[in-house]
Amino acid sequence: MSIPGANKEAKRVLRLRMIILPILFGFGISYYLLQEELSTVGWPCINWTINTLLFIVAIIILAGIRDLAYMYRIRILTDKAISWKNSFNVIMLWEFASAVTPSVVGGSSVAFYILYKEGIPAGKSTAMVMITALLDELFLIIFAPLFIFSVGHFEVFELNSNLTFGNWQQPIEYIFYAGYGFIVLLFVVLFIALFLAPQLIQKIILLAFRIPVFKKWEKIGQKYSTDLLDSSKELKHRPLSFWLKLIFATFSSWIARYSVLIFVILIFVSISDYGLLIAKQLVMWIIMLIAPTPGGAGIAETVFVVMLDGLTDFSNINSLAVLWRAVTFYPYLFLGAYVLSTWTKRKFAKT
Repeated sequence: MSIPGANKEAKRVLRLRMIILPILFGFGISYYLLQEELSTVGWPCINWTINTLLFIVAIIILAGIRDLAYMYRIRILTDKAISWKNSFNVIMLWEFASAVTPSVVGGSSVAFYILYKEGIPAGKSTAMVMITALLDELFLIIFAPLFIFSVGHFEVFELNSNLTFGNWQQPIEYIFYAGYGFIVLLFVVLFIALFLAPQLIQKIILLAFRIPVFKKWEKIGQKYSTDLLDSSKELKHRPLSFWLKLIFATFSSWIARYSVLIFVILIFVSISDYGLLIAKQLVMWIIMLIAPTPGGAGIAETVFVVMLDGLTDFSNINSLAVLWRAVTFYPYLFLGAYVLSTWTKRKFAKT
């Protein structure tokens, strides 16, 4: 039993040609940044030492930890109903969907369908995606203000007065607080929907499926809303150990994500203030989460340059931005495309 419109929407997003737009966005801004920088300061130089090799190995390990933590989280949420192999496929497709859709929408818009195709009931899949979003937002809600006010509000935003795109210009501090407010609002809505008023959400879904255009799918809507309500009730009675495992997996993934940039920078230059770097990364990621471009392409590189310029003595900040995205963004486009080609043959062939 499928969700009305979900099959069509998932197939629209999960297509190989969907990688074209984020690649064009990303490569376009990368070309602009590199052309501007190389004409003035030249190519960045790497002083190859044993430490350099260790930093590269650390980047690879941390990227693996980030994905393994998310895979573990999926396994916990599904009570290990999804194997490690299928968890890998789910995460790669989830990241692929995040990379080819606007960041403000994110891969969550099709993630529930990916889980549904892996055998998880539609309502439960939706609840699981809501939980992952809730946990990710919890990390940002806690640690963003913690680091910003620990290292100093002025230090975080001191050199980064404005974010400019063409004729559009806004103080980066305002954009951050708008994004932070959006995340807090979304967290509150999801928490209420899952734990405080799931019956209200069920009623809204049932009413939606009574609208004439959706009425022929009313039975599907009833089952979907019932599954979602049952999942909510089940989550309320989960033991503390269940939530601690989920929090551990979520926080481990985010810590690994932020640590990648630390080692990317260390390849070229030393870091004087790790706390300030992490605080600036938190600001960057929150702004990227409300970006209107696929995977934040173009926005991410620009915010990176604005936030981190002047943080170190490294003059090739534009090249560093391109390298950072090459490590953290493009692998999910290409690896996701590879997984997609085999996954769709197995899953959509049955529909």
